[in-house]
Amino acid sequence: MFSRALRPARALPLRASTRAPLSKRAVTTDAASSHTDKDNVPDEDDKPFEVRLSDESFETYELDPPPYTLNTTKKELKRMYYDMVSIRYFDLYYRREK
Repeated sequence: MFSRALRPARALPLRASTRAPLSKRAVTTDAASSHTDKDNVPDEDDKPFEVRLSDESFETYELDPPPYTLNTTKKELKRMYYDMVSIRYFDLYYRREK
């Protein structure tokens, strides 16, 4: 009888109607701060050009950081992008399978 007195008169919803406010989450990538001058980028895919990385790209402890300049080609960058997109696709596909 005591347990009946503690029960609410109506059924509770499955999910609480009050939700915690969504906090803003900022994602910062150091790749966004990497840059090159548009005039230095060649039209050909196989010609190398220089990309300067941000000073905050690498955090080291008692080590010298790697160079902050990168010589690459459009073809290499396109291949890296293709590989990243492919890996992301397979990752999402196999997560969905489980």
